[in-house]
Amino acid sequence: MSKAKKLDLSMLELTKIAKAINENTKANRNKNKDDKISTDIFIRHFGIQRKDFSETIKDTNIKYNKSTFQYVSDDIESSSNKSDASDTLIKIIHSNKGNTKVAPAKYDESETTVVKSETIGINKAIIEFENMKSGLVEMLGWYKGQRDKENIIDIEIPIISINRDKLTEQAITRGFKIYPSVVAEFKEFSKRNSQYTMQDLMAMALIEYMKKYSNK
Repeated sequence: MSKAKKLDLSMLELTKIAKAINENTKANRNKNKDDKISTDIFIRHFGIQRKDFSETIKDTNIKYNKSTFQYVSDDIESSSNKSDASDTLIKIIHSNKGNTKVAPAKYDESETTVVKSETIGINKAIIEFENMKSGLVEMLGWYKGQRDKENIIDIEIPIISINRDKLTEQAITRGFKIYPSVVAEFKEFSKRNSQYTMQDLMAMALIEYMKKYSNK
């Protein structure tokens, strides 16, 4: 892992990035898990790494509040009610999450708009995405269909069938030896199928066994 380095950015640029991160954090609170953009990913839209940003602000009045997950400073507070280029960037990034690769943002001194080259690049990426969106939708539909097929498992649930035509005679008692463990299993089986008598279950077990191997 590379060591964090200090960035060659002015206080104005650092303040704008901190404010933009704050706005992204607030926006995430109203989004579901899949739509949220983490700070580590969001800050890359400025062409920098979070660890480098954290290292750079150590010698400034910009501090990170772990309780509110917000960057704070006098400059951030004084500009909190202003609409600037960072607000525009936040909206663009969230509306095109995962679909555009935004170059490092630059701001003019008037704090009013993203420079023209950045706007053109973003618009071009949006147009390219719109052109291939139908193909992506079709591909995702096909993939979902394949996954649904893979997850379908046919399970045949055996049903006990008592042939009453075979069990019309008067029951009689016969004495024969049988293994205790088999008797124990049969008792448990009878409990789970208590709608039938042990007598009927035993009779059907013998009938089906004889039928299965009668030709062998």
